[in-house]
Amino acid sequence: MQRSWRAHRKVWLEENKPFGLETLDLRYGGQLSRLHVFRDKLRDHLAGRAERIEEFDAKPENFLGNYPFHGRKYRGTASPVFSIWV
Repeated sequence: MQRSWRAHRKVWLEENKPFGLETLDLRYGGQLSRLHVFRDKLRDHLAGRAERIEEFDAKPENFLGNYPFHGRKYRGTASPVFSIWV
């Protein structure tokens, strides 16, 4: 994942100004953090320290509500602009 982030960052800076890159950094950072948490949960489960992984038991929810997907693209994802208006 870190190699992907570095590669994406390199391409971004070759094609764009640095503005907007902070949003990508936030998204990659969040994904890396979630992967570390999942790795720890999986290790605990496999080692017998956790009977189950609760997230696997949860019923999937429609996070878009009654809105069609095209009307809510990326709304609510990590971005500096979104955090200002919430």
